[in-house]
Amino acid sequence: MTLYFIKFLPSLDILDISSTNIGVKELEILKQHLNHSNIQVLKVGSRGNTMELTDKLVDIFVSNCSKHINICFSGISRKSLLQHSSQLPFYFCCSTPDLNMSNCKLSTLELSLLVSDLATNSGRYHSISLANCGIDDEAASYLSPGLKYCSSLETLGLSFNDITSKGALCISENLKYCTKLQKLDLSFNRICDGGALDIIDACKDINNLNLYLSGNPITKF
Repeated sequence: MTLYFIKFLPSLDILDISSTNIGVKELEILKQHLNHSNIQVLKVGSRGNTMELTDKLVDIFVSNCSKHINICFSGISRKSLLQHSSQLPFYFCCSTPDLNMSNCKLSTLELSLLVSDLATNSGRYHSISLANCGIDDEAASYLSPGLKYCSSLETLGLSFNDITSKGALCISENLKYCTKLQKLDLSFNRICDGGALDIIDACKDINNLNLYLSGNPITKF
């Protein structure tokens, strides 16, 4: 595949090459032409998950981030992306049924991308880990609607965040859609008695669920 055609399409604003078998040389071409394009959304991927190709994808993103290009990564190992996480304004990886974004501070834009992916790939994920991601009540309100599309979700990790009872209420409103949930970890947040009761009430019809609320300022349990 050649990417030279980009320079002949000045009005192109979305480019999806996530399912194509591209190499480092063509990515270099892409990098050159991105600087002179109107592309706003770029979907890229790596079939082989090689570090060389991952490095090049990150290099393209970092060198063009001032243009506010929205880049969605797919088919790239989570471990590879984490090595560059300090360079990336935001990124998203949805290559496996187990999504682990723990210890990555997520912006509202990133959460919006996550919810969009949940909606697009309904039932894809078995495990979502968002521990220590800086999720507060506002972020929880962004995340909650995405739970409607998590019918296959078995594990949801939200520990070590800044969720209070207000955020817990937001999350509880859509837990009913997670009918296969086996583990919900909300430990070490700032959830008080009222929020804990909201979560417990929302989980009462989910069989075999293990709920973790330790480390919260709860007094009645």
